[in-house]
Amino acid sequence: MKTMKTLFLFVGMLVSSLVSAQDYDVSTTPPEIPDCECEDYYQMYAPLCLSLERQRQLDESDPSGLFYEYEKELARLAKADLNKDGEELFIKKINKYVTTCSKKMICDTAVIKKEQIDMLKVAVAVRDWEFIERGVTIYKWPLNDIGPIDQMTILDFIYNDIEYYRSNRPNDTTVADLKKMYLLIKNAGGKHNKFKP
Repeated sequence: MKTMKTLFLFVGMLVSSLVSAQDYDVSTTPPEIPDCECEDYYQMYAPLCLSLERQRQLDESDPSGLFYEYEKELARLAKADLNKDGEELFIKKINKYVTTCSKKMICDTAVIKKEQIDMLKVAVAVRDWEFIERGVTIYKWPLNDIGPIDQMTILDFIYNDIEYYRSNRPNDTTVADLKKMYLLIKNAGGKHNKFKP
């Protein structure tokens, strides 16, 4: 179990160099992937949102084979089991779920006090770069959903943060991380809605 958890984290941390669309072709839907059942109301995703905000790690003895609470909650929603499915099918199940349900997977955050933002925006707000890299590169998270309140895509959201830091904290090292995520998302097909840089 520990070996599988270590392998999964290693893949997640080095996703940009070890995983490609060719390695995991998420465009196919084998019969093992169940139909997705999105929650009826976005508030039903509160446990997932809060677990991402808090970035709590699971105990090493947790049988799921995962590292973070948010991974376990996402796997539950997608009916994915890393131990039973294996890594490739696990990833395909997560991809199908987030592709189908991303527009409903929005958060009223408790810690960072933002209303109705999607999961990738939450990850930016709490500076969880690993979640973003995995979401974009492995799980193929939809990148052009527009927030119901802020009217921003994830690319707009990061651009807005970059401009804030440029004006108020130009020497902050966070700017470099934000720029890296901006390019990652743009190169993966992310587009602007609110801003036209």
